[in-house]
This record gives sequence, structure tokens and C-alpha cells, in this order.
Amino acid sequence: MRIVYIVYLLLISLSLSAQSITGKVQAENGDALPYASVYILNSSIGTYADENGEFEIEGEGRQYILEVSLIGYETQKIGVDTRRDDFITITLIEQEIELQEAVVQGKKENVGKSIMKRVIANKEKVLVKDLSYSADSYFRTSMEKWMEATDTTKKKKLDVTFSVAGDDGEAEEEEKISENIRLVAGFEPVYLNENFARQHYKGSKSKREIKAELQQTGDETLKRRTLMTNDFNFDGSNRGVTYNPLEYFRNPIDANIDLYENQLRNPSISDLPITSPLSDNAFLTYQFKLIDIQKMEDDSILVIQVRPFFKEAPAFSGQLKIRQRGYLLQSADLKINSSALTLANSFELNITYDTIGGRYWRPTQRDIQYESKRGGSRYKVQTIVRESNFDLNPNFDKNFFNNEVIVYDLSALERDTAIWEDLRPPSIPLTQNQRTFVSEQDSIWRYRQSAEYYRIQDSIYNRNTLLDLAFNGIGWKRRAKGWTLYFNSLLESIRPFGVGGYRQALGGSVEKKFLATSNTLDINYGVNYGFRNEDWKGSLNVGYTYLPRKFARAFFEVQDDYEFITINTSVQSLLSRNNFVRNIGFGGGHAFEAWNGVYLTTAFEYADKQPINDLELAEWSNELFGADNTPINFERYQALFLRLEVMLKFDQQYITRAREKIVLGTRYPTVNFKYRKGVPGVWESEVAFDQLELEIFHRPTSKLGSSNWNVQAGTFLNQKNLRTLEHRFFRGGTPFFFIDPLRSQQLLDGNLSTPNLYVQGGLMHHFDGFILDKIPLLNQLQLEMLVGGSFLTIPNQSFAHVEAFIGVGKKFRLFKELVQVAVYAVSGDNQFEDAAYTYRVGFNFFNAFSGEWLY
Repeated sequence: MRIVYIVYLLLISLSLSAQSITGKVQAENGDALPYASVYILNSSIGTYADENGEFEIEGEGRQYILEVSLIGYETQKIGVDTRRDDFITITLIEQEIELQEAVVQGKKENVGKSIMKRVIANKEKVLVKDLSYSADSYFRTSMEKWMEATDTTKKKKLDVTFSVAGDDGEAEEEEKISENIRLVAGFEPVYLNENFARQHYKGSKSKREIKAELQQTGDETLKRRTLMTNDFNFDGSNRGVTYNPLEYFRNPIDANIDLYENQLRNPSISDLPITSPLSDNAFLTYQFKLIDIQKMEDDSILVIQVRPFFKEAPAFSGQLKIRQRGYLLQSADLKINSSALTLANSFELNITYDTIGGRYWRPTQRDIQYESKRGGSRYKVQTIVRESNFDLNPNFDKNFFNNEVIVYDLSALERDTAIWEDLRPPSIPLTQNQRTFVSEQDSIWRYRQSAEYYRIQDSIYNRNTLLDLAFNGIGWKRRAKGWTLYFNSLLESIRPFGVGGYRQALGGSVEKKFLATSNTLDINYGVNYGFRNEDWKGSLNVGYTYLPRKFARAFFEVQDDYEFITINTSVQSLLSRNNFVRNIGFGGGHAFEAWNGVYLTTAFEYADKQPINDLELAEWSNELFGADNTPINFERYQALFLRLEVMLKFDQQYITRAREKIVLGTRYPTVNFKYRKGVPGVWESEVAFDQLELEIFHRPTSKLGSSNWNVQAGTFLNQKNLRTLEHRFFRGGTPFFFIDPLRSQQLLDGNLSTPNLYVQGGLMHHFDGFILDKIPLLNQLQLEMLVGGSFLTIPNQSFAHVEAFIGVGKKFRLFKELVQVAVYAVSGDNQFEDAAYTYRVGFNFFNAFSGEWLY
């Protein structure tokens, strides 16, 4: 009986301590007021009304007071008694808002800041995590180039015969022109990229199916060829791609800007993360001021001025338009501070939000404008994105969403400019200048597919001069068949600092592109002759790239040449003669991507390694390298090596376009496993060992900046016959200069090697303006702080070395590229030397294609 009584008392206590009540918040005309705040007075218990103005709150005790508020309405305090009130209706009275300051919840605050607090507080309601829909997406990037008003600048005629220089840009443009002379300076179209896709979303997963794409280029300087850098360790990654270096938004994913996210990250625009005015920590970066209220039929638009506290900060400035009902961002007109831009000179963003089916709040219109300079020319770029035709109940196949985030339909790249009249949204037609450009470039494109054009282009490329012979090299092409020949220039053939003294070299390459498959056969050859020792040396490399989507490549090489013992040494030791041996050998292998993000390389190498101490060395090398100029002496030996490498990029995302696969990267660390075996007894091979190495590297980003780290560990499991030349070597520092800290030690001198277990690693962190941009006056200098460190340990040799550094850098443009010069203070210590401290100067280079610094 006592137990029943205790349970009864507990139930009464619970009923008294927690009582829930539901209700609705509405305006005087009966309209629901979504997102009104409902709080129990003098407590932290509260909630927000939903889209229908309804709420449910769980209070303490039977009686309490609710405080209900919404910007634009008078705050109401309502007494509630849970014994009689199940459902209550609360009516708020509309009031005028003062544009300067107002009293909000008893505390005097700036009205703009109060409004933005509500907007940011409602982010969780806007950012629906289980969002699922499909929509049409139209994407367009157009570029215009500034043309000076000179009477020598002629306008092209549309029906002429063109003989324009090829992609190499070496020949002058030759074309018939009309007598129309441009008298007014201004911007003229030079590039247009249109893209139409069906995009799909399901939670955090997304995929785009490109239905049509058209790119038209009238400016060859906007083409740049680069390696598709899956990773420098992968033998199949040296496939080139051509891209537009000023096209900072190259596909709809890049242009998917949403201010409801905390940061904008696009390294091409800024290598610093740009804080959104709707960020969780926006009040640490921005000042907000209400400057206008625009009355609408059923709502009001609150216009908020946005300004960063520090002019040099990576931030926006401009205006936001907020819908008072629900505190939703309707549109934004913003600029990024010029000091935060990486390669652009100015950047503007216009973004508009709307409801999707009355359920979701999403950006449906994006207009991006920026200006940039390249090669002494000024370009104006505009990117437009429009989303429409929403389906809120899509049916996706089980495996529809995978790591292929963009896929092109088979007919997407077919050349048909007429279809764009139907695909292009009527609200954003092309300008008359753009239409003229499209028509002109379409004529040029058709002509460029003709045999006559190929013949003319070949003749232009094949028109070699004495200047080419001396400096640029001699080239010959037959485009229709895919053949390209190249012979090194005289300048490239001169080797005054060769092993043994002056050496004369001859070399070049042969490339055959199979146009129907995009497969490529490439041959690189070279021979060189040393006059002092009267010796011929040379090498031949043959590679065949097939299945381009798989990066599949087979390669073979043969050589008799002088080669480095190791490249993992200091710069002053790299060219010294004790870092060279003679290698007579051959080898081959195969590299490909077995599965998405799984790269495999298998290779073999046979080498006959000989010392070079019988060579007669040049006197200048003795003076330059001193004791390091004495070649290493060892017993000649033959060796057969087998190599296996497995590189893993977890959850790697990519784009499939025609016969290309464009890798977008991964959010996770990359793992690289290497196995090397010395095989005895085959072809008189004398070596016998097994070497393992595991490397893990990553480039994470956070609010504090961006990092780049690398860790390597390895050992020789079998050392039955391991020669010194096959040891693992480590790179030391270079006097005065700071070098890549991820794979080197700044304060170690000379060569360090081991046959034993080793572990080394490095870290470089860029604060991306997180610290220095927030210091008044100092931020005017636009400096950046960098920190990091490195370590190397060889347990069997009782060796452990550790370093730390801090630096301050300044970025500037040098020959079209972005370079950072930094001064570093470096300290290091190990158990064999006294702790050291020094200063170094480092040069870091920015890769505009990958959006990453070298280190």
C-alpha cells in the first residue's frame, strides 16, 4: 500500500512540474504569424511557431506567463493556467519600427542586429536536412574583354574564311576583315559557356545530369593546359586538360552559393574563407543596420545594410532584404572586399531566394560578376544560375546517388546552337553583342572541323623560324591524323653543368592522338654527348594512354645515363657529383584506376649501376662543390626491382564528361601504400630486399584556416642484400631558403639515409587572415600568418629530430601567377646537436586549377 502511495505522489509531482500547452500566434486579421518566439517569462524555456503559426511548449508548474514577440509587432505577455487552457490563440498587434534603435526583450540593441539574430536563429528551419527534390538548372558564364578605341582594331565579318593560329598561340592570326572600324572603346564578348542540367537532391547527396553544354572561345589566351593532378605519386595522372583560368565557376556545383551556409569557400575567388552574414558567428565580423522598410500587401521587407568591422577582412558588404514574416532572407546584393580576393580585382554576388512548392526556402537565382586581369588584358566575367521546374516527390533508383556528382548525357556535347533558344530562360536573353559572338564563333567552329582548316593550321604551326630553332624548339603537326612532332631548341640542348663538364644534347617528342577514342601514344627521347670524357648517354620513354576515364597508361623506358642517387637531399647537394651514378637499364609498367578512388601502379626496373669515379670532372665543379664533388665509390652491381603502389582516395567525387573523368577530390585523408622488392637471381640481379612505405596526407579546412599535412612511415622487412644506394634518403634544408616542410627538415644538413624503420611528417597551416586581418592598422598590410612543424625519427639509430616554425607572408602576382613570399623563424632540436634557431625566406606558389598552394 505504501508503494502505491509513493507512486501516486510521484505522478502528482510530475503533473505539477511539467505541463504542456499548445496554441497559435496570429495577426489582427487572423493570418498566422510563423516563427514568432514564444518564451516562458524569466526562464530559458521557449520555442518558435511553425509555418502555420502553431506552437507547443512544456512549462513548469500549472501557472506561468508566456512572452510572445515578433519584429514588427507589439510584444504580448499572456498568463496561462494549464488546468483550464488546452489551446490558446495569441493575437499580436502590428507596430511601426523605428529605423534607429528599439527596445527588444528589455535590452537596447541595434534593430538591424536584432533582426539578423532572428534570421540566423531560423536557419535550422530553413536548412532542411532531408530535403529531396529535382529541378532544371540553367548555367551560363560569359566573358568580355576590354578593347581600346583604335582605328587599327577591325571588326570580324561573319562569312569570311578564317585561318586562325592554333592552341599553341605561336602564329599570328590571319583573317579577312571588313571595313567596319570600331571607334568606341569598351568590352566585347570573347567567351561563352552555357550549360543545361537536371539536378537532383536527397539530403546531403546531390547529382546533376547535364543535358546540353556549349562552349565558345574567341580568345586563345583564355586557354591553359595543365596536368590533371589526381596526385603527383600516381604514374597515370600526367594526362593534360585544357581549361579557362578565369572561369572561377566552371560548373553548377562551383556556383552553388548559399548564404545560409557559414562560409563561402572557392579558392579561385579567395584562398581565404569568406564569412557569410548569416554565419553563426556573423556578429563577430559584421555590423548590421536597418535602413528601410518596404511595405507589401501581406508582409514587409526589412532592408539591412551589411558592413564588416574591418575593411581588410575576408567578408561581404552590401544589402540584405529580409521578409519580416518568418525572418527569411529574400535576396542579397553583396561585394567581397578586394583585399580578400585571390586573382580577381572585384567580385559581386546577387542571390534571390524563394519557396519551392510552399515547403522549402531555397536560392533559385544567382548572378555573379567579377573582373580580372590576365596577360595585360582586362576581363569582365558574369555567371548566371537559374533553377526552375521543381519536383518535390522524385523517385530515385537505389544506386542513383554515388560519387559521380555530375554526368553528361551522350548527346550533351553535340554542337547545336539552335536548341539554346528553347533552353535559355526568357528572363535572361543574350545581349546583341553576345548573339553576334555566338553566331560568329559557331561559323568559326564549323570551319575548324574542316580539312582545309586543319591544313592551314598545320602550315602555320609548321612554319618554323630561326628564333624557334634557337629558343622555342621546332614543331610539326598533322592535326587530321593526330600527329605532333617536337625537337628541342638549341638552348635546351646546351648543358654546361653536366656530369664531367659540358654536354651537348639532342631530344624531342612524338605524340599520336587517336581522335576517335582520345587515346594517346607519346614518345620522349634524348641523347647527350660529353666532350671531356667522349661518352654518349641517352634515354627513350614510350607511353600509351588508353581508357582515359580510368587513367589507364602503359609505359616502357630504356636508358644509359647519369642519374641522381636521390632527389631527397638539399639543393646544394643535389647537383654535387657524389649524388650521381651511371645507370644502364630498362623498365616498364602499368597504371590505372581500378575502382573509383583506388589507383594501382605495377612496374619493374632492371638496372646496372656503376660508380662514376673513373670520369674526368670539370675544374669548376671541384671549386663549386668542394668535398661533395668526389663521386661515391661502390662495387658495380645489377638489380631487378618490382614495384607496387596502391593509392586510396576515400569517397572521391568526380565528373564524367565525354571520355574524360574529372576528379573533384575527397574530404578524407589520402592513403598511399608502396611496396618495392629487390629480386635476386633474375638477369644476374644481386639485390634481395623488401621495402614497405605508408603515406597519409590531407588538406583540411576550418574556421581557423587551411592546413596541409603529411605523414610517412616505412621499413625494410628483408635486408638480405640491400645496397646503400637503395636506402631511404631524407631531404635536408637549404641555407637561407625555406623549402616544403611536408617532406623535408629545414635544419638538417647533408644526406641522411637509413635501412631501418623511420617515421617522418610535416604540417603547414595557413591562418587565411583569421588573426592578422582582425588587428587594426596591421590589417592594412594584408599579411598572413603561417605556422607548422615537422619531425623525423629513426628508432633503431636512436635518432629523433623535431622542428617548429612561424612565418609572416605577403601575396602578390608575378607573371600571371599568385606567389607568396614569407619570412619564417625556424627552431629545431635533436639529441645529437644543440637546439638551433634561424630565419628562412620561402616562396610558395598557387595552383589556380586546383585552388591549392604548393605547401
